[in-house]
Amino acid sequence: ILSRGPDTPGDADALLDFVETNAKNADAAVIATDALLYGGLIPSRKHNISESKLRERVKRIEKLAEDNPRLKIYLFASLMRTPKNGAAAGVEEPAYYMEKNANGFEYGEGIFKYTALLDKEEIEGLTAEEKKEKENLKKQLPDAVLNDWMGRRNKNFKATLSLLELTKKGRVQAMVVGRDDNAPLSQTHRENRKLLQKAKEANLPEDKFISLAGIDEFNLLLLARAANNLKFNVPAVYVEYAEGVGGDTVPDYSDAPISKTIEKEISIAGGIETKTIENADVVLMVNSDYKGRTGAANVWNPKYTDFPNDGFSREGAVEFFEKVKEYTDKSYPVSIADIAFVNGADYFLMRNLRDNNMFYKIKAYAGWNTPTNSAGYALAEGMFATTTPKDKKNRVLLRRYLDDWCYQSVVRTRMYALLYERGEPDKYLHLGEAKERIEKETTLLMREFAKKELPYSDILDNLKITLPWNRMFECKIEYQ
Repeated sequence: ILSRGPDTPGDADALLDFVETNAKNADAAVIATDALLYGGLIPSRKHNISESKLRERVKRIEKLAEDNPRLKIYLFASLMRTPKNGAAAGVEEPAYYMEKNANGFEYGEGIFKYTALLDKEEIEGLTAEEKKEKENLKKQLPDAVLNDWMGRRNKNFKATLSLLELTKKGRVQAMVVGRDDNAPLSQTHRENRKLLQKAKEANLPEDKFISLAGIDEFNLLLLARAANNLKFNVPAVYVEYAEGVGGDTVPDYSDAPISKTIEKEISIAGGIETKTIENADVVLMVNSDYKGRTGAANVWNPKYTDFPNDGFSREGAVEFFEKVKEYTDKSYPVSIADIAFVNGADYFLMRNLRDNNMFYKIKAYAGWNTPTNSAGYALAEGMFATTTPKDKKNRVLLRRYLDDWCYQSVVRTRMYALLYERGEPDKYLHLGEAKERIEKETTLLMREFAKKELPYSDILDNLKITLPWNRMFECKIEYQ
């Protein structure tokens, strides 16, 4: 009943049935409303579900709360993203996002630029030149494309407002709304302004409603919140950034400084920020770039980037690692949010953790997908680590290193280079009939690299990699 890929939505009504059946014996429920309304996050961007059906599903969520008054319900939803172009959208947007007209005008890029100007117009107005550009962009976008894209967004936004109303009524403990893959001026940002105004009118405090950049990390953050609330626990979190731009970094796929996002993530997880490291339950070390950049962890050819993830030092990197080492030597509960690169770990940091036998001296680590995803995971994992047995904590760390470093930063990059050399780079985004062959090759590369670089290599003998979404962006990792 779960989503099985970008074109295979989950069965939303069956998922609602599952939640209703199991709610009776639960203390808390962390609910991904995109799954219960649309069949999943990616299906929420492509569906043709009627407004009446969406209203019906929102009503079922409300009835769930009414029928289970002792159940603590935590909701998270998303505002639809606004990718900058077709390449950034991939297969997760309607096909027209990558299409071009006869003059080479790409519809996805046009939508992004057009809605950015709509956003700016409402905030501060446009110059005469910008007004002309806006009209020109609209003329080049087919009505069918713009109506489909905007129509779906309007339906989803209305559903989100209905969920906000449930929060206002006190039906749920808290609601978090994420903004995945957006920009400071974009349709996502535009909708968020309207959503924040509605929340303000409803007098909803931040412990009841938060909107922030990110999405994939909210499940773990709210799970931490649910666990902390059940235990009447409020973890103290000390946050420290690498030298340079640090907390003022506005990372890729976000419209806000990372420090503001982390402040909200601490609140979502039921924690409180402390300025005293000695009193901290979690010491969150944020590996940001000195200049505030967020490079791509897996650029297969160095000539395509001026910020390579090549394992060599860069400004501020040594100092950051030395601070991590100092704190672990003092037995502080260190969690690392590795955000210098998107979609994978910082190779230089990984090498230094390895060479200093520190992989399992820290409490938590995350360096995957977007910087906000990584920050949220590192924070929540750090909270769970305070009560998790050491061996289980280390199993979580091993999985993060396997995924974020071994696969995302290294093996995925090598596989793309290999596919390119063979003349089949398209297989990276759509494996097709080559799926089994590429999975076997990926598994062999993963075994080779992981056994060489990671402790606990004895449990990796049967390591297996599969690619359930028929692409190489993410993988399923199995081992003993």
